[in-house]
Amino acid sequence: TTPHAPIDRPTLPEEEIYHNHPGEMCVSSFARSNGAAAGNGAAAAKETAAAQPAAAHAGVHETLKQAWARVFAYATGDGRDRAEPVARFQQPEDLHKIVGIGLDEQPTTQNLLEMVDNIFKYSIRSNHPCFFNQMGMGGTEVIGILGEAIAAAVNHAMYTYEMAPVTTLMERELIAQLLKLAGFESGDGMFNPGGSMSNAHAMLLARHQASSLTKTEGLHGYSKQLVAFTSAESHYCFERSGLLLGLGTENVIKVPVDDCGIMIPSELERLLEECVAAGKQPFFVNATAGSTVYGAVDPIRACHAAAKKVGAWFHVDGAWGSSALMSERHRGILDGVELADSLSWNFHKLGGMPQSCSVLLCKDEQIMRDALKLGGDCSYLYHEQPYDVSIDSGEKSLQCGRRPDSIKLWLTWKMLGTQKMGERIDKQMANKESFIGMLRNRSDVFEMVCEPGFCNVCFWYKPKGSDLAKEQVHELTARIKQGMMLEGRCMVNYQPRGDRPNFFRMVFTNPEAEDQDLKLALDEIERIGDEVIKTLSC
Repeated sequence: TTPHAPIDRPTLPEEEIYHNHPGEMCVSSFARSNGAAAGNGAAAAKETAAAQPAAAHAGVHETLKQAWARVFAYATGDGRDRAEPVARFQQPEDLHKIVGIGLDEQPTTQNLLEMVDNIFKYSIRSNHPCFFNQMGMGGTEVIGILGEAIAAAVNHAMYTYEMAPVTTLMERELIAQLLKLAGFESGDGMFNPGGSMSNAHAMLLARHQASSLTKTEGLHGYSKQLVAFTSAESHYCFERSGLLLGLGTENVIKVPVDDCGIMIPSELERLLEECVAAGKQPFFVNATAGSTVYGAVDPIRACHAAAKKVGAWFHVDGAWGSSALMSERHRGILDGVELADSLSWNFHKLGGMPQSCSVLLCKDEQIMRDALKLGGDCSYLYHEQPYDVSIDSGEKSLQCGRRPDSIKLWLTWKMLGTQKMGERIDKQMANKESFIGMLRNRSDVFEMVCEPGFCNVCFWYKPKGSDLAKEQVHELTARIKQGMMLEGRCMVNYQPRGDRPNFFRMVFTNPEAEDQDLKLALDEIERIGDEVIKTLSC
């Protein structure tokens, strides 16, 4: 092949680009604003930049190197340091002033490094071993953070191999491996911006299966009312999906659950039969593998049988629980997942990836392409190519500009291997079991709400002999959490459910957490609770 001829580039003034180095225009702009920020004034900064471009250029690079060093230090150490608090709470109006949130027409007088330091200082340390608040963060792998930075650096979209050659191949390899882990003999997949989008994508595929006319004619293209079914403890995104797809929330039926939040198969069968008898079409059934609050895992095999009895698409929302498939020891939690038509999987939960890294897997490769492919003119993206264009993913995605979330997962998997990623899950589950043991050893103070689910433990602080009314337990839990937030040593979430008053929910996303961290969570709840309980309203 003939090598590319060099491109003639126009010579620009040094104040706009130093040394004619590609990409330095943005750096020199930063240098000018940095000079103004130092108090020299716009004219002085311009004069300095023109007179000493090399020195200014070197100064800017040094500042950026120091900023990147702070990011590295936070990602690898400071953000995980037990000596640091999980949170430094400030009221919104105070934080606005401290960090300097306001934007002005002129460049800021704040120092870049100070701004970076303040972002880290006043943000929640979600990688701290005592952060147990949310399941969508915690214990992030440093290699994953590197992958996130690389994704920002390459800054391309995933619609074609032409635009994203390396990451398209990464994505295809990841999807192939995940299909195997799920027990899908064939199929396809798509990286989406979060589990909510993956679940909505699955429901759209189900609607297309029920009637392909809905793609062009909408719901008027099908004579029957389409109805979706999911457990009463499933994520609220399924109702949102009903809104997006034009079903309406009343046509997303919540199936009753037992005391541990697990869907009752006989209730699902009853509701499906009633739907058919009413002349409606059940088109989508979801089983949750790890619910948000209780960690409930619905009986996948029984739910699949009920769905297929009426010809419905069967989806498993494994946003929380699918990572158990990485572990030889715990993959049985998702027994029957291979029967699903589709499966959602969030690696930014138990998988240790930065937000977000969600995948939808689907057994039917053709329906995944047909459901979203448009007949309109997208010729500015999709061309005749010197490669097999079936590798292009744009027409299967709900997005056009889709970021390369595959980089962080591929890098991490490549560096750790499947076994080590599975051992990560084993440690998280071991932390859960250890915490359960601690609760049982302190049963004079703590009471479990129900038998713990997947990687969640729900409990009350209810000292024996206190004779607290339900309303008092409700108030007590909320006020303990407020105290924990203000002090910042530990974060644990809480919520009410049904007729149950507020209770704490621990999730175990961070494999770096040890027994000392689990114990601290209980100690903090008891310490603050002992003070709050004296001031409860009657």
